[in-house]
Amino acid sequence: MFLHPFLNLINPFSREVLVANRGEIAIRVFRAARELGMKTVAIYAHEDRNNLHRRKADEAFQIGKGLGPVDAYLNIKEIVQVAKEQGVTYIHPGLTLNPDPNPDPNPNP
Repeated sequence: MFLHPFLNLINPFSREVLVANRGEIAIRVFRAARELGMKTVAIYAHEDRNNLHRRKADEAFQIGKGLGPVDAYLNIKEIVQVAKEQGVTYIHPGLTLNPDPNPDPNPNP
């Protein structure tokens, strides 16, 4: 198995990645991580409990209980907490969600 040397510099004994996203992006990251011999961790909002990305990961944890899906995936504190509790080595952000639904295209008038 080929393993990129950079991964060995960080911690050769613990190679686990949490993907802080859902859907096709998460599934692609999981596939690449497995090719590198890494364990995968998914997070999911209640509304995403039946999504495929949850089943493709080695482990999955619900986040944002009581929040909508966008707010759940933007809950950085809870995502980091899950990563720490599970001994995750890396957090992959996937694609970012824009927390501002009405961004000003011309911030300087």
